[in-house]
Amino acid sequence: MAASEEKPFETRLFDDGDDEETLIYKNLLQSLITQSKSPSVVATDIDSWVAQNANQKFNALKSRDPPFRLDGGEEEWLSMRLLGPNPSKDINSLFEAIAVICSAFPPSSPAQDRLIELVQSLKDQPHHDVPSVSPKENDSGTYDFTETTTLWQFGTDNVRYLMMNFNSEAEELAYPFSDVETPGSEVQLRWRNLQAFVARLTTSSLIDCGDLCALSNILPSSSAYPDLGERKVGGPKRIEGDLLAGSHWISSEQACRWVYEQCKATEAKKGRFYDLWNMKTWNELKGQLSYIMGDERFSTESRQLAKSLREKMDSQEIES
Repeated sequence: MAASEEKPFETRLFDDGDDEETLIYKNLLQSLITQSKSPSVVATDIDSWVAQNANQKFNALKSRDPPFRLDGGEEEWLSMRLLGPNPSKDINSLFEAIAVICSAFPPSSPAQDRLIELVQSLKDQPHHDVPSVSPKENDSGTYDFTETTTLWQFGTDNVRYLMMNFNSEAEELAYPFSDVETPGSEVQLRWRNLQAFVARLTTSSLIDCGDLCALSNILPSSSAYPDLGERKVGGPKRIEGDLLAGSHWISSEQACRWVYEQCKATEAKKGRFYDLWNMKTWNELKGQLSYIMGDERFSTESRQLAKSLREKMDSQEIES
């Protein structure tokens, strides 16, 4: 059975404690998953929700007497950051939910495609500014709201903070000795699904999640690489789980090209995730795939996968 034909896992989208505002964007995501609304329509609805929420909170504070000021009682339990317009917080809450549900859907399944199309549709929305809570307290104790946030800046470093939502999910799944190393387990497949999703976000120039690439875990130079001498069974199986998940950074032509171009472009640079994306790592990965191909401690499926990925990397070098 192809991965895209697998039955999805539970989305875990809704919680008992969801409030009215939370249900707005979660219901929109549910309508996307169930195909009752298209990605472009959901994107437009999300844009309206974020903009209206920011403007309503801004206007409510502006209409106070004096404007943009907490009263004495509020100062004890409420901050302007909670009360004022905060579109970045709303967007982060949306992607916190997306990060949770994306692991439910297999690579290239209709639901995963629609989630990617949603982010692309948000990127395609006309950029516009909305009020943002960056209050600067002056001598009189009032706040001056002059800052705005520009929606929707996908494909830039301005949305890179959204990666942390996917990092949280990665830590829930791929901690040391987790069931990532249990073939066919829900944890292993959710890890694969999450990796496939963040690889698509990254290589489609939507949100840079390069720091989360599972391929780093199969490199001997990584601190996450298992001790194969001590873990004679679990060690190879952990590598297999990370190989299965990380393969989606190379398995498609678009993804492999993006990784190779990134490695070449950042060869001489430092900072951020350049320890991963550089030609030294590219060549180390090729060598490790060759090692997996020829080691019988790994399953036939894993050795075949490693062979396929190595061939794609070789072909990418020739084409470039």
